[in-house]
Amino acid sequence: AGGGIPVAAECTVLLPLSAEEAKLREIMETLQKQCEPLGIQISGGHTQGSAAGLEPVVTVTVIGLCDGKNLSAKNIHPGQDVILTKWIGISGIRQIIAKNRPEILRFYREDVIEKAQGNAQDMSVGEEAFLAAQAGVTGMHDVSEGGIFAALWDMAEAGKVGLGIDFKKIPVRQEIIEICEIFDVNPYELESCGALLMTADNGHDIIKILSDAGIKASVIGRTTADHNKILRNDDEVRYLDTPNRDEVYRFI
Repeated sequence: AGGGIPVAAECTVLLPLSAEEAKLREIMETLQKQCEPLGIQISGGHTQGSAAGLEPVVTVTVIGLCDGKNLSAKNIHPGQDVILTKWIGISGIRQIIAKNRPEILRFYREDVIEKAQGNAQDMSVGEEAFLAAQAGVTGMHDVSEGGIFAALWDMAEAGKVGLGIDFKKIPVRQEIIEICEIFDVNPYELESCGALLMTADNGHDIIKILSDAGIKASVIGRTTADHNKILRNDDEVRYLDTPNRDEVYRFI
């Protein structure tokens, strides 16, 4: 999302003292499977036992190359289109499904679960970030912890702009909404890795480029000169608050 092409990753793994070596192998195999499709080499890292943790904690630092452009959200200015790719909530719903599949199956068939959690490609923003950077976007911000509401807040704060967002234009799969309703989860505050926020002077040009590459994208609003972060849902108007804790932590 900063405009660089990722090349190598360094991984730090903190394990509970009770963890077996097989757990470390499982973690590294998972990381390798995620890095390979992106052309990222795991170049090193560090593993350590910790008496402070009950679950493994993995920190990944990725090193990339760029041509000198800085596409951080600090470059955003008022009067630009706000673009969002793919759908919100996919990475979060995957974790909820992993913890609660039997209960979800009491309400919905397996095909609903599969549609909600998507596939591995839905979890990466690499392709759209590369295309958008070449097409002239001014800033990008990944939608991860805290969901789309947190990402919009963070992007506006970094760019020192306001927002006017059309709530109904934020793309979310109906299957995700239905599973969230079982557990009274707000999908707009749910981890959304795989979705990418960006700003551009003409968002519809960016959408055309992404659409030609088979990537779904939508203009969901505009940046404004004030500092109000407004969500409009037909005649209802609300203001974005400071981000809440990600909904996924209720299940971890």
